[in-house]
Amino acid sequence: VYDILPRPQTAYDLANADVQTAERAMRLRFNRIGVNLDVVWDVLIAATKVDSATVNEILDRYSAFSELPHPVQVDLALQLMPLSDPSFMATLSDFDWYRDGVPDVSFTEENLDTGTSVYQELSPEGWAIVYLLGEAIPERSDVFEKLVEKPWLSDDVTSNELSALRLLTRMQPVMVLRLLDMEFLDDISPEDVDVLDALRRARFISGNLLIDEILSYPQISGELTDSNLRYVQEAIEELKVRIEREEEG
Repeated sequence: VYDILPRPQTAYDLANADVQTAERAMRLRFNRIGVNLDVVWDVLIAATKVDSATVNEILDRYSAFSELPHPVQVDLALQLMPLSDPSFMATLSDFDWYRDGVPDVSFTEENLDTGTSVYQELSPEGWAIVYLLGEAIPERSDVFEKLVEKPWLSDDVTSNELSALRLLTRMQPVMVLRLLDMEFLDDISPEDVDVLDALRRARFISGNLLIDEILSYPQISGELTDSNLRYVQEAIEELKVRIEREEEG
């Protein structure tokens, strides 16, 4: 369950940025289950390119841990983000739940000195940070900027909102940008989550990106609203049947 070393190209990029930093980082023992470690390594590389000396000091603070479970990995990434992307931290600070504190990813000096971690599982807020970190990359910067404008991300993080955030971050940027402009995502309900899950699963059928066909369904007419969500699954099923017939014929 541990991923001590990053991918070869990632290790090369980090060593190319600073050999000493690479040596320190590769001595850390990351628990690889759950958190996307590629994101953590990407943040580490970007921060090292800005200020390797400060990064080495930060890494030293985590050396007491025999392993880095999920919350510690997120805490580490957040310590590095002011170097790699200061605007991310400014955005995060706009959220009420972040200003109130996220205990499972905010370790005391005692935790850091002893390597003791009381929290082994991430809270909804901790997972929200993980998903947002994954969006704070150049390829998805447009998605990140539009996503963080949603008012439902500010006050707290409910289970439905976390599910919506997770599903949106697993879709292609072009698809997410279109969906975020639609009325049904102004707030999040269980039905919204079900629709996002259906769209994510059906975004490709037989290699075809189907969002345009789904949105052009007569009862949807190009725009998903709270009143027409019930037609999404119907539209998907009809598309599946049509494509299967075309492939057979």
